[in-house]
Amino acid sequence: MTNLIALIKIALLAIESVYYSHADLVELTVMVYLLSVGLTFETATGILQQLREIEPNFAKEKSQRRLMLVFDTSEGILKLRDFERESAVSFAVPSATLFWIKVCLLFICLWILSING
Repeated sequence: MTNLIALIKIALLAIESVYYSHADLVELTVMVYLLSVGLTFETATGILQQLREIEPNFAKEKSQRRLMLVFDTSEGILKLRDFERESAVSFAVPSATLFWIKVCLLFICLWILSING
């Protein structure tokens, strides 16, 4: 239910503006995706903020950098880290496999958008 409320909040924010830049649409797509995989609005906005800090122009330029979400046990939050195949495989458990596939697909889609944009 909280994700539905979060999606409604995003939709209401989207209605306020008639014009969207390519970067705005990419950020909105990232938020919708993060919410669709079950993350809370607060977690999704935190991840988007981390993405802005790590890759300030991720939505405007072609980016070849690969990132992954890792649960930081010391802080108790998901954090973006540079993608490491061995780490990604070691984190993958049967219940999380689909989540990681979707994260990889998201970054592939962002990469394709950056090429076409």
